[in-house]
Amino acid sequence: MAETPAGSSLAGDWPWLDAGDEAVGARAVTALHSAGWIHPRDEGWLMRALREASGGPPEGVVPWASWALRLAERARLPAGAGEVAVAVAAVSARGVAGAPDALARGVVAAHVLGRVVGEAQAGAWLLHLGGSALGGDGAGAGAPFTREAVALWTALARVAGEDPAPWSRFGEAVGGPVGLLDGLARLWLDPGAPDLEPAALTPLLASWLEDPGLGSRLLYALAGERSSPCRRFEIHSLLASVPFRAHLAEGAAQRLDEARAVLAALGEARAALAATESAASPLAAPAAAFLDALGERFR
Repeated sequence: MAETPAGSSLAGDWPWLDAGDEAVGARAVTALHSAGWIHPRDEGWLMRALREASGGPPEGVVPWASWALRLAERARLPAGAGEVAVAVAAVSARGVAGAPDALARGVVAAHVLGRVVGEAQAGAWLLHLGGSALGGDGAGAGAPFTREAVALWTALARVAGEDPAPWSRFGEAVGGPVGLLDGLARLWLDPGAPDLEPAALTPLLASWLEDPGLGSRLLYALAGERSSPCRRFEIHSLLASVPFRAHLAEGAAQRLDEARAVLAALGEARAALAATESAASPLAAPAAAFLDALGERFR
């Protein structure tokens, strides 16, 4: 597992992270390599991508592959769920040294998913993911989180034999609270993250800077040397203060409620179509647990 700058394992900070996730993913990569599903030269960067997606580097990358593995286990999805987790890691492996370009990563993910769910379904999944990356609801400040949340939930839907379109909408809704949580982790853990450059303006940081009562205080805390202990103390003190905690609580509650409303609408639409409440999606319970875990992290 990667270590945070403070020296503590991220496994202790994220409730959805299991110590065995990396080992499960590594076995999946090895199995894919042995079966000839991936090129030998791809194994190295895939393993590194999976490690970063499972444990998270100091910059606070969200553990998407770990979530895929955990949710697949809870939903009792087929054995191919491990391979799907690897595909999710491949798609989200931006910036990993030694990784080919995005198109090549997409080909790897398509090949993996094609063996699990069929070539036609894998192609449709990748086309949808590409559309989310280029525009629509996937654009804007929360785009990275939205794109990868869509990738995660549509991949799981494919394996479960579900219609991916509703779960794509759920993924888009989940991107909101995940973006806030990622922004909070960056501000708290990474001395160099809040540098006020456009790439560092997470949805949380942007919302605080736009608030008249919070923006000036945040700018003051972010002043000074990036690695200064005094600056870190100012940032931590600010994030722990009542006004900032209250603002975060309000924003998190709103976004979690929106995601829960989307999940409830998915259940209602499915029940109406099946004319019975017993036809619940196998992903419904894991999705609810996923949102509960997010809510617990905010609390």
